[in-house]
Amino acid sequence: MAVDLEVCVDTIDGVAAAQAGGAARVELCAALSEGGLTPSLGLMREAARFDVPCYAMIRPRAGLFCYSQAEVAVMIADVEAARDAGLAGVVIGAQDATGALDAEVLGWLMDVGLPATLHRVIDVVPDWRAAIDLAVEVGIERVLTSGGCDRGACELRCCRARGRGVL
Repeated sequence: MAVDLEVCVDTIDGVAAAQAGGAARVELCAALSEGGLTPSLGLMREAARFDVPCYAMIRPRAGLFCYSQAEVAVMIADVEAARDAGLAGVVIGAQDATGALDAEVLGWLMDVGLPATLHRVIDVVPDWRAAIDLAVEVGIERVLTSGGCDRGACELRCCRARGRGVL
């Protein structure tokens, strides 16, 4: 059975190495040390020149995945920038104040019209099965996961306490 390799990179040299190494897809990020943030428009444009499909991480800041209205507006603009740069898709995720996937925000991000992957937000939702169902419902085509995590380390206290995920 063949397995597709998806490689996370945060430099243009990383895109070149991923392509040379036979990656099926690239997850294009900034700040991998922070878990991956939205890459610059310049990096998106240059990555789109490669043959390997590149998906831009859409994440405006480090921390958990509950976003303010202003942050959601930035994310929508970033998805539009990825589309306009010629990227193959985006990597997205958002939670509501309960910790579940935020269907409304994901719907808005999907409305831009790019194929999407759900990022590792799946590892911190209270019900991953419901999250998978919602991801399919909104049109997300694949899910990235660590396969689960230590729930103590992934506690959603910030989302619950403040209604958003700033750490």
